[in-house]
Amino acid sequence: MKCIVGVTVTGLDERGSKILEPGAPMPEARLRAIRGLADAGIRVYALIGPVLDRLEGQEEEFCDAVATAGAKEAVLDRLNPRTELSARLARMGVSGSAAALGKIRDGLEARGISVSDAFQRSRRSPCYQPGVT
Repeated sequence: MKCIVGVTVTGLDERGSKILEPGAPMPEARLRAIRGLADAGIRVYALIGPVLDRLEGQEEEFCDAVATAGAKEAVLDRLNPRTELSARLARMGVSGSAAALGKIRDGLEARGISVSDAFQRSRRSPCYQPGVT
């Protein structure tokens, strides 16, 4: 059976992760999951998103962490908030970052990681693979 596993990674900051994603696994646990899957020979990609302004200035460190974890593919997701999410993020002082998204794309590609955009039905994306379950 063919399979691909995607693991969401939104940042490296544990404190920020606890605030933005309460109850979700911490960044280090997500990176360990990528490493374990890659080491087991399972095709795994990092779903990076939404790319938020809190990643600005940390793009290189973030790309190094994803590459070191063993991801060979990444899917980038820009922030597309619904009305209620927009209000919540505004209260938290968080927004999407096109600048960080571009730097992360470039940084991952420079490390040999294939990058595609989330929700773009392209044959390049691991999210669109005929015959893969």
